[in-house]
Amino acid sequence: MVPPPDPSPRRRHSGADASEPTHCQHSPETSCDLVDAVKAAERKLEDFDYEMSKEVFQKALEANDYRTVEYLLWAGVSPRVCGSSMHSPMQTAIFKQDLDMVKLLFNYHASLLGDGIAIGVPHQTICLKASARYLLWWYQRNIDDGTIQPASNRQEIIDYLHSISRKKTKPTTHVTSKFRKRMIARNVFKHTRFNYSRYTKKAGRDVSEVQVMRSWPPSGMAQWPPHSSVDNRIPREGTHSLVLELWLRVSVLRRAEARLNAASNWRKVQIIVRFVRPLTHWWLETSQRSSYGIDGRVRKRDLDAFQADGF
Repeated sequence: MVPPPDPSPRRRHSGADASEPTHCQHSPETSCDLVDAVKAAERKLEDFDYEMSKEVFQKALEANDYRTVEYLLWAGVSPRVCGSSMHSPMQTAIFKQDLDMVKLLFNYHASLLGDGIAIGVPHQTICLKASARYLLWWYQRNIDDGTIQPASNRQEIIDYLHSISRKKTKPTTHVTSKFRKRMIARNVFKHTRFNYSRYTKKAGRDVSEVQVMRSWPPSGMAQWPPHSSVDNRIPREGTHSLVLELWLRVSVLRRAEARLNAASNWRKVQIIVRFVRPLTHWWLETSQRSSYGIDGRVRKRDLDAFQADGF
């Protein structure tokens, strides 16, 4: 007697016994593989970004070259303390009393912390409001000590730091990746390698409004360093090649982050579709009834056009 067919669906197997489990040679990456890929991309980017900050960004900042600093920040270089520097980028700009540079650095999410301004406060847990107050205290203390000679824009700098501490001024630029967003959340001021630092434990800065760029590489500026700065030999030779290499490493990291978050993002899309679909159907039904009902304007327009044809 022939047994009845099994109603449950079966997968087809080619060249193998159906009872043996088959494994695709190109199986999807597991969650652990995706996490490892993201971490590896983060380390490669972080190492290269640190070297660019030390060799190019720090020198442009110390030379007070606004255009080169703006170009490097736009290209994705993170503003940080590197090498033998004793001050954070924000401290350096305030020490030079360059308000435009201070605004530029803050707009690109530079940390407000620096050596000697947060005594007794764990750097990895201090918030933006408190760090702005510490930075303001550091500036006023150096003026009182005579270390900084007060400039004509002294009050403007003080007012700007006050507006940051009161959360009236916020950064507006988008960041290169979620990894960069985590660096901002820690509000760190001095790290040779973020991935190897103990400052990755706790967040101290609210980054809920910080957005990641939708596309990469960035747009809005020329990808070459400013010609005036190149003529003055402020950026080192080959800076453009370094920027292209940085963009490549950021692209690799962004793709790894996208693969890691693909499943959760797809679930979010499904939830949104389930929520929006009944509203869309209701809206379509309501608009059709109001437009093509007995007294609808579209029905009246079609009727007038039909009668004007002379049929």
